[in-house]
Amino acid sequence: MIFLTGGTGFVGSYIVSHLVDSGFDVKILTRAQNLSSPLFNHPKIEIVTGDILDKSILEKSIQGCKVILNCVGIILETKKQTFQKMHVDAVKNLVDAAKSCKSIEKIIQISALGTSQKPSSKYFRTKYEGEELIRSSGIKYTIFRPSLIFGKGDKFFPVLKNLVKLPITPVIGQGKNRFQPVYVQDLAKCVSASLTEKETDNKILEIGGPEDYSFINILEIVGEVLNKKCFRIHIPVTVVKAFAMIFEIFLSNPPVTKDQLKMLKVDNITSENAGKELFKLDLMDLKTGLASYLK
Repeated sequence: MIFLTGGTGFVGSYIVSHLVDSGFDVKILTRAQNLSSPLFNHPKIEIVTGDILDKSILEKSIQGCKVILNCVGIILETKKQTFQKMHVDAVKNLVDAAKSCKSIEKIIQISALGTSQKPSSKYFRTKYEGEELIRSSGIKYTIFRPSLIFGKGDKFFPVLKNLVKLPITPVIGQGKNRFQPVYVQDLAKCVSASLTEKETDNKILEIGGPEDYSFINILEIVGEVLNKKCFRIHIPVTVVKAFAMIFEIFLSNPPVTKDQLKMLKVDNITSENAGKELFKLDLMDLKTGLASYLK
């Protein structure tokens, strides 16, 4: 039995689907009361209602499970859900629960490419702190660091779709920062395989797509998929930063934050792509993947 957190989210739901297709039994912790997806009525899936920040729920729910798979993560902070709570405190609760449970053999964590000891942003710093809690737990682990993830249900590329449709598309800075978008199905395959592949034990695995692109290249690909010519206007980072400060004060869901601007300073690419080198996948290219759902 696999205990999975974040199973109702974008990435988590794809991972759940691959796990049950591979024959695994999954117990999903979720705060959601109403789960309309037919997937969650699957005979191999058990639903537990609760909060990852509730230690008592975790300690009770993981009994009898062999693996903890954590897909919880946020890209935007709110008053109730901060990076510290969701990326650090939540992981600490999982690790503490795992230590108190004799059946847990492994922890699998979905982190993020760009995470390091010297992070450029609060998002990356808290992701790294969560990783360190797992690495120092004494429990076998696999940590995945994916680049930008795309697939039906993602929240990033539909935004680019709307931007490209504008008469003039705004670009923050020069748009030269690079990404290596990975298809969500490919990531899910890697995570599922890590449950039985011993070579993944106690490893941090970087996952990207088959190619890397600048942000401008990505906009051009989105335009090609939509058969729309992209006309750009470049906005200096200092100007956007000023607006971001205002957005964060007055908006509950700001279109851009200061922390996100810091993240743009780091290229989100890898030369050690485990999807290709370890898992031997024929990785989905960005244009083909986007064409399957973005239109």
